[in-house]
Amino acid sequence: MKNKLAILSLIVIFGLLPAGASMKVTDTTKEEYLRNSGYSAATIDMVNAGKAAANGEEYVPAAAKDHARYCAPIRWLRSLVIYLDPAMENPDFTRHDIKMTPSVNDL
Repeated sequence: MKNKLAILSLIVIFGLLPAGASMKVTDTTKEEYLRNSGYSAATIDMVNAGKAAANGEEYVPAAAKDHARYCAPIRWLRSLVIYLDPAMENPDFTRHDIKMTPSVNDL
């Protein structure tokens, strides 16, 4: 009887202990957590842009930083390829005023 009571009391005690594995929103929206969870770079970029917009900060994505380091002719050629290939994303993806008609400024 004593063994049953001891086992039952241990089960109750361990059942009442907190798990201690809680996650905060700030933890689940960090870039490292999102990357390890299998999210794409575009999704991570949109999460970071949303957090920056909510905090009133300006957000410059890594793709725009990479795009700015090229010289002008290569940047123009790269923009032309991005414009012609629908699978490639523009560095200012989701950060520009979208117009429904194409123009020269798209290049």
